[in-house]
Amino acid sequence: MENLSKYYLKTAGLLFLVIFSACAGHQNLYKKEFSAAEKKTYAKLLEQGAGLFYQGTEACQMNLYEARELDPTNGDVYQEIGAPLLKRGIISQSIQAYTAAVKADSLSWLGWRGYMYLYFYRDYENAIHDFDALDELTPGIVDYPQSESVDFQRGIAYLMLKDWLMADSFFTKHLRYETGSVGVDYIESRAFLYRGITFYFQEKWDAALKDFDQGLKNLPGNANLLLWKAKTLQKLQGENDLFQNTVQAAKESFANGNHFQRPYVEEFFQIYEDDFNW
Repeated sequence: MENLSKYYLKTAGLLFLVIFSACAGHQNLYKKEFSAAEKKTYAKLLEQGAGLFYQGTEACQMNLYEARELDPTNGDVYQEIGAPLLKRGIISQSIQAYTAAVKADSLSWLGWRGYMYLYFYRDYENAIHDFDALDELTPGIVDYPQSESVDFQRGIAYLMLKDWLMADSFFTKHLRYETGSVGVDYIESRAFLYRGITFYFQEKWDAALKDFDQGLKNLPGNANLLLWKAKTLQKLQGENDLFQNTVQAAKESFANGNHFQRPYVEEFFQIYEDDFNW
């Protein structure tokens, strides 16, 4: 017991000396001045290191905050900070992060902020403003923020604003470009759905039906396209056998999960079970 007491006394004394030495004077152990080039390099390393952790976790965000302190001009860091906030619905903070990203690097992030305005905020005017501004930065180039054409996204924004003519114009521009690039049979079918809906609201039933049929050719059995086709057939022909069969096909596809939906937010013109109750 005596030996044990002596051991603890010695240990406590040593610990006291270590603490006293550490506190005596400014050690400057953790502070270092970096050159501008070093700050950018280390900020990039911290940004990359954030990818080792799940997005939005404390460890991930801490890396990004440190990167931001080292290099406030790195737009990528602001976007990475904002992405998990956006997905969690922390609206006021996510828009601040994306706006900082745009300020740091407009060319890279204007389109992404426009996408955010469109899909997450449903702020159609600001979405259009960002897409227009991006066009001014990249004349003659069709940009695809988040893998979606700015023309397609502007078409959606104008559709939701009920500006049918502008919506039609941008959807048609998008479809013309895509047809020349990949061919009409390989175009993502939502473009035909949304332009078809635009025609539907203008009472251009034949044009709407043509778009819904092309969309179904590209994506057979899609419940959204089938439902809108049924609505159009009802206007053109009444509730005949073709109409009834199309409604039934739409119901079955919906029940099987063959319909458009998005993570985090509702799809534009999202369909639900009640939509099949005529």
